[in-house]
This record gives sequence, C-alpha cells and structure tokens, in this order.
Amino acid sequence: MPEDGGQRSRLRAERSDGIQNRQRILATAMVVVTRDGLQVPLATVAAEAGVGIGTLYRHFPNRAALLDGLVVQSLRLVVDELREAAAQAVTGIDAVRGYLFRMIDRRDELLLPLRGGPAVISDEATGLRDELRQTIEAMLARGGADGTIRTGVRALDLILMATMVAQPLPGITDWDRHARRAAGIYLAGLAPHDDGLALL
Repeated sequence: MPEDGGQRSRLRAERSDGIQNRQRILATAMVVVTRDGLQVPLATVAAEAGVGIGTLYRHFPNRAALLDGLVVQSLRLVVDELREAAAQAVTGIDAVRGYLFRMIDRRDELLLPLRGGPAVISDEATGLRDELRQTIEAMLARGGADGTIRTGVRALDLILMATMVAQPLPGITDWDRHARRAAGIYLAGLAPHDDGLALL
C-alpha cells in the first residue's frame, strides 16, 4: 500500500531532523574537540550540541566514528576550497595563493591529522585525502605550464605550508596578518629562479 501524504511528510521531517542533528553534532564537536582534546567525553559533545547522548550514538556509534566524521568534513572543505581557488585563478601561482589564504580564513573549521587530529581511517576520508593531493598536483602542473611555479615543488610541500599558516602559534596576536605575510614569502619562493637554487 502506498504511503499517504501524511506519512511522506513525516518521513521527510524525520530525515530533515536527522540531517540537522548530525550537522549540529559535527559543528559542536569541532569546537569542543579543538578546545578540550580528542578524549573529550562524548556526553559533553551531546550536551553542548543540545541533543541526547542516544541521538549522538545513532549518528556516530563511537568516538572513532565521530572523529572520522570531523576529518571527512574537514577534508571535504579543503577540497572544495582548492577547487574554488583554482576556478577563480588566472595562473597556477594565483591558485596556490588562493588555497593558502583560504586555509588561513577557514582554520577554525579544520581537524586534520597534520594539525593534531585523528588519523585517516575510513574509505571516505582516504578518498578525499587522495583527491586533495591530486587537486594540488594539478594546480602545481598548471603553474609549471604557465611559468609561474618552479619545477620540483610537490603536493606535500603545499600541504605542509597550508598546515603551518593555518595553525596559530601561542603568544602571537593578529595571526591572519602574520600568516598572510609568511604565505607571501613562501609564494615568492615558488616562483621560477635562475640563481641555481635547487629544491632538496
């Protein structure tokens, strides 16, 4: 027997509530984990998200699942920002600049292994990590082809730099300004050089 209109509406509302609860849990967990560490009690996450612990466990059956959800969310954000930076750039070096500056701007939304986050464990996280690396490699190849990025630069070089400028150091005020200055110096070093300086 087909579902009546009331049943369909109720199911849509339940799905919508479920999506909203999951998003609320992840948003809260990002703040709480960043503040209190990876071992923060899940009950704390649930309480600050305004949901019951049972609701949290329905979406994330254990701590590893919740942390992986944060990693997946972070990697997806980075990939999306990379694509947007590449789409808006005229040259390869412009794309790299956009990537670095976007990571500075979005730093509070990232929980990644190189920033002290949990290791990549799920297939989804692994796939996103590989996509991130491939997107950066394409960005570097673009810069090599248009003459704005020197040869020998690897994807990991950019990933490490993005991690560093997006990780505020204690005791430094106005981090955005200092991070953008550091990124600018790094970008200048990516330009082709004729002084014989070789990359290790």
